[in-house]
Amino acid sequence: SVVSGNQVRQLSTGVARFLGDTCLQLTRRRVALQPLLLTLQSGEQLRLSIGAAAWPQIAVNPGSGSLPLGPVGCGHRVISLELDLNGAELSILPMVGAN
Repeated sequence: SVVSGNQVRQLSTGVARFLGDTCLQLTRRRVALQPLLLTLQSGEQLRLSIGAAAWPQIAVNPGSGSLPLGPVGCGHRVISLELDLNGAELSILPMVGAN
């Protein structure tokens, strides 16, 4: 997202789904975002928003190991994320010849 004053504009999205026993392992995950070309104005900021189990609100991970069958319900457990951003990176590369 680009934050400018009181407005936020979504620029790109990326989705990753991790299933099975391997999703319980503490490991590095990669989410590829859609490529984009933009010019930031002075004072604008980039913002990264991460939505976990509740996006999209179609099939939510119940946290019990069973397949997600629908939206949030009373049988779903709270799922917490811990981000260790040491070594994390965001690559911003010029799109040569895009103009």
